[in-house]
Amino acid sequence: MNSTDAKPRGNSESTVTVVLAESHPLVRAGLRLLLEPAGIKVLAEAEDGYQALSMVQEHRPDILLSEVELPRLHAFELLRRLASEKVHVIIVSSADDEATIAECMRLGAAGFVLKKSTFVELTFAIDAVLAGKKYVCAEATRAITLVTLGNLIKGKKKMALTRRELIVMRLAAEGKTSRQIATALFISPRTAESHRAKGMKKLGLRTQTELVYYALKENWISP
Repeated sequence: MNSTDAKPRGNSESTVTVVLAESHPLVRAGLRLLLEPAGIKVLAEAEDGYQALSMVQEHRPDILLSEVELPRLHAFELLRRLASEKVHVIIVSSADDEATIAECMRLGAAGFVLKKSTFVELTFAIDAVLAGKKYVCAEATRAITLVTLGNLIKGKKKMALTRRELIVMRLAAEGKTSRQIATALFISPRTAESHRAKGMKKLGLRTQTELVYYALKENWISP
């Protein structure tokens, strides 16, 4: 995350506390190096979803900063399990597709910031959620707007996917099996297969190769 424009945050009332949930040690270390000089205390670091859940319950931070693709317990299920906890969850993600952003916010995330955002934007998100507001970074908002405008302009001929079908199709395009998708989303393999089959039919796709090509064209995945 770019820290070029980072400025120290005020700390006149009390120290803001966070738990980091990120599978990559270097990313966690980088976030800690940015957060602590800005007056934000990192209480603990988690490398998977189950650790994140346990650390939030143990340390009671103000904020959980979490990636989406957490090992063992996907961020979608983590958000469901944290629904009764008094913690603000800000998703820090490399995924900027409409389905991921919408699902995170629907499941209770207070904020969504892309990893390519500046550190200043992350502090804006922290300030906003602590004030009881929702925050989606400028780049993610732009991505959603472009998709919405593109759909309106093109007037999609294909049947629209449901949010869950879109998420399953994106994971399938990344090469995930039905069992892996089921584990990530806490649904049965049969349900995952059903969502994938319906999505393929709606989009007029027949093979995995066609799905991957379509996903690349729609910017669901990177080459």
